[in-house]
Amino acid sequence: MRSQTLSGIVSGSVFYPIDVEVKVTHSHALKMSIVGLPDTAVKESRERILGAFGTLGIKLTGDIIVNLSPSDLKKEGTDLDLPIFSAILSSLGKPDLSVFKSSINQSIPLCFGELGLDGTVKKSGRIIQNVIGSILSGFDTFILPMDSRSALEDLPVSIKVWFVGHVTDLTKEPTYINIENTSRRQSADPPSLDELESISLRALKAILLGVTGHHSILLVGPPGQGKTHTAFVISRLLPPLNGRDILQGYLYFLLAGENPDGILEGKRPFRAPHHSITKPALVGGGVKGRPGEITLANNGILFLDELGEFNRSVLDALRVPMETKQIVVSRANYSHTLPANFLLICASNPCPCGYFGSRLRGCRCGISEIKKYLSKFSGPFIDRIDIQLFLDDSGISEDRFADEKKEIIHKIRQCQSIQKLQITKLGKLCGELESQKILDFSKKTRGFEYLKKKKLSMRSIIKALRLAWTLSFIKGKDYPEEAEAEEALEFRRLDRLFDI
Repeated sequence: MRSQTLSGIVSGSVFYPIDVEVKVTHSHALKMSIVGLPDTAVKESRERILGAFGTLGIKLTGDIIVNLSPSDLKKEGTDLDLPIFSAILSSLGKPDLSVFKSSINQSIPLCFGELGLDGTVKKSGRIIQNVIGSILSGFDTFILPMDSRSALEDLPVSIKVWFVGHVTDLTKEPTYINIENTSRRQSADPPSLDELESISLRALKAILLGVTGHHSILLVGPPGQGKTHTAFVISRLLPPLNGRDILQGYLYFLLAGENPDGILEGKRPFRAPHHSITKPALVGGGVKGRPGEITLANNGILFLDELGEFNRSVLDALRVPMETKQIVVSRANYSHTLPANFLLICASNPCPCGYFGSRLRGCRCGISEIKKYLSKFSGPFIDRIDIQLFLDDSGISEDRFADEKKEIIHKIRQCQSIQKLQITKLGKLCGELESQKILDFSKKTRGFEYLKKKKLSMRSIIKALRLAWTLSFIKGKDYPEEAEAEEALEFRRLDRLFDI
């Protein structure tokens, strides 16, 4: 007799449904085999399943073949214990579990759970990531261990679940429970007015543009100019995550073995890796394709402090994902595509001692040391960063800019309404627009004509156009003119630093 159940696994960041097929043929002896690329944990399920059948008073006999389809996908973990047990039980007709008898589709329940030798159904270490992966793929009906209920009630999901605590529950009428949760979405505490007023005018402009248009930022300058503080202020101005983004972020944090508590509250991730980070740790990889920092920063901020201390090859690994908003991690035994839609914020001193370009303190570094330090910032990497500012320590009082600062602070506190205006008119935030779309939108604008006359690379023109569009929305204009294009170029110049 043949029967089947439905389960699945997450590989990389993709959920793959698994059809668990069982065929039992008559024989006086017991022979049980599991095929379909099972790992050691799946192969060992045989002993756990036999022990669970013993608690029901059933002694298995015959040739039992368990096929895990698709057969070319490696199956890992102990969550397949319960679906394999259920398929065998159904094939014996004890009882007739018609709930399992169907081909793979979204109308029958997905089954996950590890078995104990006494027949208890346990929550495995992977069960939540498998459930989240299946929900993101459109499944909404499950058979799960009883002890997984509390974890599910923390998630922003709408699903039906039959919770089972022991294999004897499978012989009873299914009892599904509806779990309806809304996310506990909240932003980080926004910066106070006094806190914003203490930030320099140039840093405030970077905050305004970065937040309202999702523009990457590089802040260079002597120590104590508020570069790091600016990054933390931006993280507190971003809107909370929505329900699906929460689930996706939660899944990636689980796959990486990170604490996902902040994600559950709807807070956008803020990742600040140390400058000693390796390339695989940044982009992802390893034996099992662990998500890297750029994926953990998806829909949030990737903050690289002390940029000049990072290895150049690590920084250059960011060039493609900054443009494509995703990273393809390819190794000998897998190829995974992971999201990388992060807001990059970088902060750096201009030299090893930190005071090159300072007006208040002399630099102790030689020209060769400064050039070696700045060589970490490759031209293609710097060219991909939208906003590039040098925060000097001139010591000039900003009292004369008080009115301008108040206006910028007012715009910063209105940043979400400016974001909604961009999305309404352009479909996305200006910093997230594809290159071809930004060119199509800009062809007939005076700002585009102004930029074409400059000796700029096509990438620089596109980056400047994105900034010009954001500036036009901030000023209440329908499209960028020459003034916005010229101002956009001012935010992309570090000539004082690199022309040495």
